[in-house]
Amino acid sequence: MENDADITLLTVLRHMQAMEQRIMERFAKMDARIDRLDAKIDRIHALLTLQIDNIDKRLDDIEVVELPAIRKVIGIV
Repeated sequence: MENDADITLLTVLRHMQAMEQRIMERFAKMDARIDRLDAKIDRIHALLTLQIDNIDKRLDDIEVVELPAIRKVIGIV
């Protein structure tokens, strides 16, 4: 004798399938979000690397070209 209020195995299975679908949708959203963050981090890394390289080149120029010229002008050997 089955009552309408009884929980059947089919009901449990349907609920589990619905839960799985919601979980998989959340995973898909998180994957997309992580991919966007990864791309953003790559762009920031490239920009910072370029800026550091430019600073390094400028410091090399100061050390190799400008300081010897300044020392020569003011008489420091």
